[in-house]
Amino acid sequence: MENEQIENQELSPNPEEEQEPQKPQIPEYVKEIESKNRQLWERTKKAEAGYKELESRLDEFEKRVQLTPSGASDTEVDKILEIKSATEGLDAKQIGYLRTLSKAKSISLTDARQDEDFGLWNGAYKQKVEKENIPLPSTTQGNAQENKTYKDLPIEEKRKIWEEMGLVTKKRIPGQP
Repeated sequence: MENEQIENQELSPNPEEEQEPQKPQIPEYVKEIESKNRQLWERTKKAEAGYKELESRLDEFEKRVQLTPSGASDTEVDKILEIKSATEGLDAKQIGYLRTLSKAKSISLTDARQDEDFGLWNGAYKQKVEKENIPLPSTTQGNAQENKTYKDLPIEEKRKIWEEMGLVTKKRIPGQP
């Protein structure tokens, strides 16, 4: 009998052994955190892919432009040097006319500066500027050795100057010629 019991025990399933081990129940907040974590992971992957794409586009652009280490291309440096040499010794008005002439004729600034039209205009402009800068003749009268200022002149000499300028007329006493 004992043997039968042992066999029965062996054959009968043990309720403790037959049950599969149960997974511990995961709280809802942990599930929410896991789903948010997956979403963040997906966003990170998309951002990395976008970054790699932009980086490759930047590399392509730099290859096309072929920038120098200073950041300016050789053609830009050449243009700057040309502008500097073409406008050397000119004032703002002359540079403005030179630019206008260059754009109107669709030529470089160097060619525009050597152009006959600019030469004629520039000559006339220089004459005008020289004429405007000529000092006015001296209005002080008297000996050149005496460098008296108007302030230091006696009143009689001041009146004489005023009369010559027509600012004051002589007083006429009736009956005198």
